[in-house]
Amino acid sequence: GGLMKLTNTAVKNFKPLEKPFKKADGGGLYLEVMPNGSKYWRMKYRFLGKEKRLAIGVYPIITLAEAREKALEAEKLLADHTNLSQENYCANITNCASYRSAYCDNIYWSNAHANRKVFLL
Repeated sequence: GGLMKLTNTAVKNFKPLEKPFKKADGGGLYLEVMPNGSKYWRMKYRFLGKEKRLAIGVYPIITLAEAREKALEAEKLLADHTNLSQENYCANITNCASYRSAYCDNIYWSNAHANRKVFLL
């Protein structure tokens, strides 16, 4: 059978174990559950033949639906042969929603400019 997609209930109820574990949602998107109970959305992807990981955000700040949306956006960028790692700073600023919505829509910033913005927070 096909891969079972995650549900909101399942994501909410995953209990931490001694070691981090991953639960796949499909399309490279997965949830990583840490021993301290933190839950991180990540996406596995390939760029120029190398496997990479994109940090999408922290649950529950980023919901399952939002994580899927961001993964879809990332796939579109990959389709345009854009390396996602320079957009990574954006996905990591999940604790500041106003910053995210105001600035992270503009993913074409240079890294230096983005880092300056992050530094100012």
